[in-house]
Amino acid sequence: HQVDVIVTLGSSVSNATAPIAQAHGIPFISWASDPKVSRGRPLVVRSCPSGQLDGRAAAHEARVRGLKTV
Repeated sequence: HQVDVIVTLGSSVSNATAPIAQAHGIPFISWASDPKVSRGRPLVVRSCPSGQLDGRAAAHEARVRGLKTV
């Protein structure tokens, strides 16, 4: 069977799949927050912002709204 592209959801699955896709020359699209998924892998595209960026945005919004606990 020929695989044209691999698409995954989540960092754990993406981290497990990325080296296999890269080794076989298969383009890979990952919806994952972990930047290690695509680091050093030109065929791997990570399509989700990092958890750090999401956390910063959530913290900023909590401050703007004056929230004491989240």
